[in-house]
Amino acid sequence: MLGVIVSIAVLSILNTLGILNYLYSEDVDYFVDLILSGVLIIVVAPLVFLILKSRKVIDNWNDMFERNTISTSMNINMGNRTKEEALKAIAHSIGEISEPLQAYIESKKTDLSEFLDVSVGVNADLKFDVLLDRNHVLDDGSVISNNLRQILRDYGSVVIKITDGIIDKN
Repeated sequence: MLGVIVSIAVLSILNTLGILNYLYSEDVDYFVDLILSGVLIIVVAPLVFLILKSRKVIDNWNDMFERNTISTSMNINMGNRTKEEALKAIAHSIGEISEPLQAYIESKKTDLSEFLDVSVGVNADLKFDVLLDRNHVLDDGSVISNNLRQILRDYGSVVIKITDGIIDKN
């Protein structure tokens, strides 16, 4: 297939430079152009579909590797299954929010209760074990808090439910 594409490219270049005009009349040149265009479309169309299909497969693999990496990293970083350990494991596991969250944790030097056992909703009927959300970052006016709030605004919230068992994508 590569040979067909290269030969068509060579013929097209020769035609563009006018070298084929010495070999054929203008009527034949027109038919050569039509045939080359048709063959090129027939050869390239399946390649385009193959590239699109390959891209989808690669994106699926990328998502799978990312989920598995986060799960494995959380398992490694959590010595025991507590809410505080889960929050600290996020700082080591999720690259996009790692640095601002780690800086925020180090700046507090106390509990991080603003993220633990958070109730959400009108009647507070929805409760999360850990909710890392921009609305729950304490507004102390520091650059560290503002950076974490901006990162959470850009990438979204992180919700953790502590259960007995394994860490999974849910």
